[in-house]
Order: sequence, then structure tokens, then C-alpha cells
Amino acid sequence: MLFGIFSMADQKKSILKLSEKGNSERKIAKLLDVPKLTVHRVIARFNETGSFKRKPGSGRPRTARTKANKAKIKGRIQRNPSSRKNSTRKLGKALGIGPTSVRRILKEDLGMKSRRMAKGQLLNDDARNKRLERFLFILLFYT
Repeated sequence: MLFGIFSMADQKKSILKLSEKGNSERKIAKLLDVPKLTVHRVIARFNETGSFKRKPGSGRPRTARTKANKAKIKGRIQRNPSSRKNSTRKLGKALGIGPTSVRRILKEDLGMKSRRMAKGQLLNDDARNKRLERFLFILLFYT
């Protein structure tokens, strides 16, 4: 089959062109090496709608990444950005959606990063100066 060589849009265009020239569905299927049912559906959809594109609203509806859920997550984080209740698991549980969906909303829709702030050592001036002296010593010693 030639499915990998041409895009589906190109195949549909060629099916329609061959159909307009008067070729039968069986002959088109044989020429393009595609199933006859595919040829039939493309021609039927074109005759019905005037286009071979998908109907709007066809496909699986969104259940987790809805506007309402995006607004709820954004609101919770704005109210208390450093809360432990803002973990992806807890947000998902509160909204009734999965933690992966929460991560996807945070990253792709809200442009945020879903990560926990790492606890790090705070350096005072004395420790910072001592660290700098050691760095310079090592730098001079090994170069």
C-alpha cells in the first residue's frame, strides 16, 4: 500500500480527481492501492459536504483540559503559589482529573513548570567568601 508515501490529504485529492474523470471506485482503489471502502467514504463525504475535510466537532471531546479546569487550576495557584496543596496529584484529585492532565495544563496551557522547589543551602557572606577562596585556589593550583 502507498499510505506511507503520500499524505492522506494528497490521497483524497487524487481520489476525487480520478472520480471526476469517470473512474469507478474499484478502479481508483486498485490504481492508488487503497481499500475500496476508503475511496467510497471520501467520495461520499465530498458529495455530501462539498469537502473531504473532517466535520467540526467530530472526534473525542475534551474532558480534562477544559476552560473551566484551566481557570480553576490557575486560580488555585494564584491564590497561594507556594502551598503544598498545589501538587499535581492533589490538584488533580480536587478537580477529578489525572495528575498528567494537570501537568499538561500547567505546562502547555498556562506556561508554568510543575515542579517542587528544591530546598537548598542558604549561604551567608562568610560561607560565600570561603567558597570563592577555595574555588580560586583550586583554579590556580590545577591550571
